[in-house]
Amino acid sequence: MGPSQDTLLRSADMSLTQLYIANEIGREVVSALGELGMVQFRDLNADTTAFQRTFTNEIRRLDNVERQLRYFQAQMEKESIEMRPSSEFANTLAAPMASEIDELAQRSESLEQRIFSLNESYEVLKRREVELIEWRWVLREAGGFFDRAHGHTDEIRQSLDNDEAPLLRDVEHQHPSRRQTDDVQHQPSFSVMDIGFVSGVIPRDRIGAFERILWRTLRGNLYMNQSEIPQPIIDPSNNEGIQKNVFVIFAHGKEIIAKIRKIAESLGANLYSVDENSELRRDQIHDANTRLSDVESVLRNTKVTLDAELSQIARSLAAWMIVVRKEKAVYHTLNQFSYDQARKTLIAEACHLDSLRKEIIQGLIYNDIFSRSLEIFPSAWQWPQDVQLGETVSATLKGNYRYPFGLDWGWHASSNNLLFTNSFKMKLAILLGWSHMTYSICLSFLNARHFKKPIEIWGNFVPGMIFFQSIFGYLVFSIIYKWLVDWPARGQSPPSLLNMLIFMFLKPGSVDEPLYKGQAGVQVVLLLLAVIQIPILLFLKPCYLRWEHNRARALGYRGLGEISRVSATDEDEHEPHGSTRHSMTSDAEGIGMITQDVGEEEHEEFDFGDEMIHQIIHTIEFCLNCVSHTASYLRLWALSLAHQQLSIVLWKMTLNNGFSAESSTTRVILIIVTFYVWFTLTVAVLCVIEGTSAMLHSLRLHWVEAMSKHFIGDGIPFTPFSFKILLQENPVD
Repeated sequence: MGPSQDTLLRSADMSLTQLYIANEIGREVVSALGELGMVQFRDLNADTTAFQRTFTNEIRRLDNVERQLRYFQAQMEKESIEMRPSSEFANTLAAPMASEIDELAQRSESLEQRIFSLNESYEVLKRREVELIEWRWVLREAGGFFDRAHGHTDEIRQSLDNDEAPLLRDVEHQHPSRRQTDDVQHQPSFSVMDIGFVSGVIPRDRIGAFERILWRTLRGNLYMNQSEIPQPIIDPSNNEGIQKNVFVIFAHGKEIIAKIRKIAESLGANLYSVDENSELRRDQIHDANTRLSDVESVLRNTKVTLDAELSQIARSLAAWMIVVRKEKAVYHTLNQFSYDQARKTLIAEACHLDSLRKEIIQGLIYNDIFSRSLEIFPSAWQWPQDVQLGETVSATLKGNYRYPFGLDWGWHASSNNLLFTNSFKMKLAILLGWSHMTYSICLSFLNARHFKKPIEIWGNFVPGMIFFQSIFGYLVFSIIYKWLVDWPARGQSPPSLLNMLIFMFLKPGSVDEPLYKGQAGVQVVLLLLAVIQIPILLFLKPCYLRWEHNRARALGYRGLGEISRVSATDEDEHEPHGSTRHSMTSDAEGIGMITQDVGEEEHEEFDFGDEMIHQIIHTIEFCLNCVSHTASYLRLWALSLAHQQLSIVLWKMTLNNGFSAESSTTRVILIIVTFYVWFTLTVAVLCVIEGTSAMLHSLRLHWVEAMSKHFIGDGIPFTPFSFKILLQENPVD
């Protein structure tokens, strides 16, 4: 097994562990492993349906408990009762005993019945309260309707007997004289005139449709009064207020009255009985008020009791939900285990990582901070002493002394600073890119050796390395050679490396500005080496794999590897091929053997066409990426240039003005003011914005440009059994 740092080269190596767990402690062991969150269990019962597994009944029971807890949570949200946050329990809850789970199930059952009973009583009382409120409004408004109706008996008769009478007469806003009101008692009863009436309450948004339906159904043979209820009526089902109207409809005949009732009820109206006699109506109003007061008193007591119960539950609900979710996860995991009937033992297979290690590397290259140079070592350049303002001078080197590390700070004061640093940073970016990608290609060799695949070394690593070094390794050699040569001493201007690389392909064997003697021949040889590697990359690996496959078939090993067995010990023991994963055999010494069948997905037939297509894609990608990825490293130069120019601008526009002031008092004030401006802009622009940009660029160079040369990610996602991950993905709050 490879070391832990090999996870940077390929998918992480995992250890496959086989666990033999006594059935009595299986739940406790899995719960402890879930707290650690370091192992991923394999499903040893993949061919078994969920309903046929061992712990299905326990999971169903926990599902029911979880449903009850969600019911409690919904009731608390309805009553605006806050639940104690789960963060107070997540890291303090110990694994509960099985008896505690049973106790929780029984307690949640009794609490559900209690809450449901209180809720049902509260809703029944609330509906009764709404009915009494509506009945009271009908009694109040109907009194005026009846008084006005007695004063318009002839009009009602005309409305009922004449088909051409006006549409529903609404006399709500009519104001009869006091004399008519006083004579109401002397008017004949509606029953004597064979006139019936229907009274009730209907939602205000349906009153228009109600009137139209009545008119078209009864052909205008009715007399209707309506009045708006100023206060909204609370709907007990959703606690939302609904605007409603009171109505009283007079009609002739029992059949018409029955039709009116059916139409009203179909539109959601609530019908209430009202007595025609005013004295009896006053008694009804008094009765409604008394009953309403009693209902409100019982409602308050029920609400207090319900809130007290829910508040008590809210203190522990989050803890209960965490416990139930953990228990469900434990039993789901136990259902993946195989069971040895003879030994009463659970058998599990689990994968886990070895270890992890992180490294951080920092460096110093350009020798500046906030656009100011760091004079760590003496400069290698010497400037004239007597210099006049505005005079152009040239610096000279100090003998054989050279700046030990990084960029000489003397360049920061020169007029050709930008020209030099641009060239230096561009070439340095190419050097870094070449070294990074060369290192990554070398890592592919370690991968091939780790997986014991020599064809990967000779078919991919060797030709790929030769191709890359023949072109870009030669470019790096040319950059370093150009830096080392004293071109003024030769009396020759340094040649352009960009033109050299372009004409190496366009005009092989011809060099206009030679860098060294024999350059044309060297470039032709390197170009031929690079071109020869392309067919090697294309054909060597697929042809070798085909030859190896044909040789294996000729030897009769077509089915080799279709059946594999994992022994419980390190000794080489053999069992009959008829055993399966779920069967357990034991010998006299008590050594068990599990035989697992490798499915079709783990044994693929060799296909030369697929291998060839895969290799063609790999070759094209590698050759093109050598060019594009090298160019991508120029982003290091672009970032450095942008950061340098931003630093210079921020310095000159802020602190430099403060230091340039002539008066000492003004200089101190300006330095204090401009410092805060400079500091704020530097942190916001350079540290935050540009720092984030640089981080993203560096991530891309690592993930794409470097890792594409070596990383093998053909493994499966590591999803360990972890209570922490479970609660993060499905929080109980």
